Amino acid sequence: MPKVPPADTVNAEEFTAILRVKALKERGQTDFDLTPPAAFRRQTAEDLNLIDIRKLKFSGQIIRLNQADWQLTAKLGATVVQACVITGAPVTNRFDVPV
Repeated sequence: MPKVPPADTVNAEEFTAILRVKALKERGQTDFDLTPPAAFRRQTAEDLNLIDIRKLKFSGQIIRLNQADWQLTAKLGATVVQACVITGAPVTNRFDVPV
C-alpha cells in the first residue's frame, strides 16, 4: 500500500497532513494512513479534558471518479481514556467511525 508522505508540519499543538491533488493517482486509489505523534495526542486529550488518547488514526482511500470528482472512503479510530463521572476512575473506550 503506498503511503502518503509525512505531514508538512508536526508539533504538539498542530498536526497537518497535506494530500496534494497532483500527487494522487489518476487511476485506481491512493491509500493513506495518518497517525499523529504522541505530543499531539497529549495536547488533544488535555484540550478535550480526557485522561489520555492512547491511539488515534485516520486511514482510508481516495479514488478519482472523473476529472472533477473524488471519492473518500475512510475510518477515524481512537482509543481514549476518560474519568468516570461518578467515581472518577479511568474508563477506556474505543471508537471506529466511518467517514
